[in-house]
Amino acid sequence: FALGPAHARPGQAAVLDILRNAVELYPPLAGAQAIRTWSGTEGYLPDREPVLGPSLTRPGLLHGFGFAGAGFQIGPAAGEALAEWVCGGASTISLEAFSIGRFRQPASQPTEIEPATNVIPLHRGRSSL
Repeated sequence: FALGPAHARPGQAAVLDILRNAVELYPPLAGAQAIRTWSGTEGYLPDREPVLGPSLTRPGLLHGFGFAGAGFQIGPAAGEALAEWVCGGASTISLEAFSIGRFRQPASQPTEIEPATNVIPLHRGRSSL
């Protein structure tokens, strides 16, 4: 798995594969033109859940990261909870399940992640749909 500036953007062949797969999944896109592309990284944590709430090491610091691509879906609720914390010192929405403290465990007990089986990889050739 290569990281670095040379791998930050998909090449033309990869973009064309993605567009072909998009048309295959949704044929009305066949006449559409891509005027620009964008790529970025997503932050995933071992349990694929975000970290929300106060830091355990820095007083006054609130965490809000690791949305694993779900920021558009859960961002509004996360923002509301963190805004309540900033303005009132606590949130009416329980953030305990999202605490950074959930990662405090002995090194001999690593967290295991179940591989996702319901993902359609649009970037790796044609889909099987």
